[in-house]
Amino acid sequence: MWKHLRRWFSSDSDPANGDRAEPSGPGEGAGEGSREEPRAVVTLRNLEVARKFPQELPDDAMGPATGERHTCGSCGGALKGVIITTGGPFGDPAVWDAYPLALDGWQCEQCENISFPAFLSPDEIAALINASIASAQAGAFDEAEYGFRRAISSWPTYMPARVNFGSMCLDRIRAEQEGENRTEVVDRYAKLAEAQFRKSLTCEPPAPIQVRFMLGRLLYRRGPKDEGAAMLEAVMKSPETPASLRKEIEVLLVGTN
Repeated sequence: MWKHLRRWFSSDSDPANGDRAEPSGPGEGAGEGSREEPRAVVTLRNLEVARKFPQELPDDAMGPATGERHTCGSCGGALKGVIITTGGPFGDPAVWDAYPLALDGWQCEQCENISFPAFLSPDEIAALINASIASAQAGAFDEAEYGFRRAISSWPTYMPARVNFGSMCLDRIRAEQEGENRTEVVDRYAKLAEAQFRKSLTCEPPAPIQVRFMLGRLLYRRGPKDEGAAMLEAVMKSPETPASLRKEIEVLLVGTN
């Protein structure tokens, strides 16, 4: 699954040229070897405090860009980039489990006020997605989620981040079902996958037809089944759908009726 998704969102459509995600940003591309700018981490270990920060930001949210100098609107002090999170090595696992949060923002060096979001560069987004994909492939799902949440908080309408996040959730579901198979964990990540896939379809450009298939299959299996069936049938009729995927949908719909 990861291999295919990463090829869909590569800036080069030739599979022989490798398998890495290469998000392209406004007016520029992010090449191989992208690195994000190091920044301090504000770790929230109190759930009540953590809930004051949003997990999702509005589509038009765009904070000051990283890589530039900014000053505090309250005191005029210099702003430094920070990551605001309930996760990471200093986080409380119970707080992260209850409210996974990871977003980039700013802290004033003088008055210490915190603001958000920060607008990450295309290179930083590329580095985040690449690292998160690698973490997911290694089974480090919390680490992968940490990176994907940072990406969608900075670029809320960036389709590749949404789809790769949703795909990680499906991988996490499969791993959970092969392990402890806790219903609450499966349900949580199924809902999160659904939300990411739905959001990806409203991005510009919208997600490719394969993502509609993944969302339709998820809904068909977990509900609402009628919506899932309708989505799968629409995918099957689309001229964009490969023959192999049409066959897979046909088998799925016939086999579960």
